[in-house]
Amino acid sequence: MTSVFSVIFVIILSGCGNQHVDNLKELKIVQACSDSLLMAESELNAEAAIRYYAEDAIVQGPGTPQIQGKMAIAEMYRQFFGLSQLKEFSVKSTYINLSKSGDVAYEYGTNKVVMSALQNDLIDSGKYTLVWRKYNDKWLVVILAFSNDNPEPILVDNK
Repeated sequence: MTSVFSVIFVIILSGCGNQHVDNLKELKIVQACSDSLLMAESELNAEAAIRYYAEDAIVQGPGTPQIQGKMAIAEMYRQFFGLSQLKEFSVKSTYINLSKSGDVAYEYGTNKVVMSALQNDLIDSGKYTLVWRKYNDKWLVVILAFSNDNPEPILVDNK
């Protein structure tokens, strides 16, 4: 009887342990997802960008209320990318780190927005942080937070 309990105990413990995660492989997958998201953003493609967000994702930007949910985030992208003054939106990832468990990652980087304003351009540069989470073998953004480097965009003379 004791040996039966010992076998059951070993089976239960083996099920409780972490399964092996190939962190290098997962990190490469997150990097590829990030590259695709950043490409969609630089192409001002809201529909392609929103594919990388979880249903319950949130966005926290400067001076605005938190945006919650994939549909609300999609609308945020559509409105921003639809601005007639928007000339350029570029994003550069500078660091991605994967948790030891292999199911959460964070990323940070820089961004730049160029808007046309009468005879000059306005340039707004800043930074962002993304939190990625693995859902059923798919990496999705759960949190995006971003801020500006300057209190106001910088006016650039186009002459």
